[in-house]
Amino acid sequence: MFFFLCALVFPVFVRGEASEGASPPPGGETSRSLQGRWRGDGGEAAPELEDRNGFYGRYLANRLAIGLGVSSFALREKQRDGGSDRHGNFIGLINHLDEANPVGVFPTCRYRFCRNLGMELTMSRVEAETTNFGSSEGDGKVVAQGPIVNLILECPLWDGRVTPYAGIGYTYQSGSFEERPWWHLDYPSPERYAAGGATKNTLHGIHYREMEVSDDTGPVYSLGVRTRIHRNAELDLMVRYADITCDAEFVFRYPDGTREHSRSGEFPLANTTCGASLRFVF
Repeated sequence: MFFFLCALVFPVFVRGEASEGASPPPGGETSRSLQGRWRGDGGEAAPELEDRNGFYGRYLANRLAIGLGVSSFALREKQRDGGSDRHGNFIGLINHLDEANPVGVFPTCRYRFCRNLGMELTMSRVEAETTNFGSSEGDGKVVAQGPIVNLILECPLWDGRVTPYAGIGYTYQSGSFEERPWWHLDYPSPERYAAGGATKNTLHGIHYREMEVSDDTGPVYSLGVRTRIHRNAELDLMVRYADITCDAEFVFRYPDGTREHSRSGEFPLANTTCGASLRFVF
């Protein structure tokens, strides 16, 4: 439904904007073109932001913006108190999650359909270290990463110099688990693994322990503000909430490739992200 809505509104707004100011009166400028001028370079009037004659002027100029950003996330749920009986934890003895590498760099792309509606495409990555009940150790690190698509409702102020906005979108996150060697090779502890020479062989030569993490999709909500620092550059500050929960399955994998299910659980990776990005505006 989200992409169907975008497919409907895109041609409508593009045609609507392209028709405005397409044939200015001889010897004068349209009110639309006058609104396109703003003072962003030491008080001198910037050249026309949009040349509507041609593909670039109609569909790219002052619409498309690409760049890079820096963000930091915080998990919404980090602790469960299931205890040693493995019931009520995330999965097995794992009852605590900690943000790993919470600060990251991400690409971002924004497209403006019209004055008050646009779309943003960006990437997200969430990592969480696991900790087992009654221990300072964990089995490994759970990772979810993937694209986020947002439909943006914006309100340009002061000739577009400052633009507050709100967004709603969807994300697809690919889940994975990076096992720690001692746990993957069926050792009871890191100390026992180190005492055994930290080899690549399993403890009893029978099976490996693995954590299978599923992909997930979920809604995304965002608030932010953009400021035009130059006629071809903008600074974007945002806060975003993504609702993500990846199902998990603990299995034993044997040398012949067969797998034996042990137990199931989940990793709630719902998070709040704050970020800043710098984009080049076409």
